[in-house]
Amino acid sequence: MNTVIDKIMQRIEENSAAFTRKGVLAPQTIDTYQGQPIAPDQFEFTLPAIFIDYMADYNSEKLYIYLHVLQDYTEDTENFAPDRANGMRFNEYLTTVKRLLNGMRIGGAFGALKLHQEVPVQTEFYYYHQITFACTLNNDLYAQTQKYIDATPVVPVLENGKLKDIMKGV
Repeated sequence: MNTVIDKIMQRIEENSAAFTRKGVLAPQTIDTYQGQPIAPDQFEFTLPAIFIDYMADYNSEKLYIYLHVLQDYTEDTENFAPDRANGMRFNEYLTTVKRLLNGMRIGGAFGALKLHQEVPVQTEFYYYHQITFACTLNNDLYAQTQKYIDATPVVPVLENGKLKDIMKGV
């Protein structure tokens, strides 16, 4: 999964000009999702931010990538707002993210990303959109990787010449 996350981060970073051309700030923070929008006081990040998570369905051979896309909503979007056009730029930001990633080829055991879904999310601290991409997951290639991991010998941990119980307390 590191390959997928790294490629997404790299694609967004290398194309930061796509955001500025649309009059919006490029992502200042790109990270793996760890609950940042739910508990922002537990993390350090700058908006706009994108947090990446995933879900692998090995039975259907699908990988779902969840992008939690947070922005700084400082402009008003009401029908009577004097500068409503500025407030509506959040859509430009979301569209730019979708255009940059839709169709992107990952390689290896993963197919190209395909835009799957976009839903609004409300937390105590943020209102944001979660954009979901799907791609194929080649179970055969993934299984080969798993066999390699399983075949990697585990080195015993010795303490004072005796085998240490590393599972104690787990």
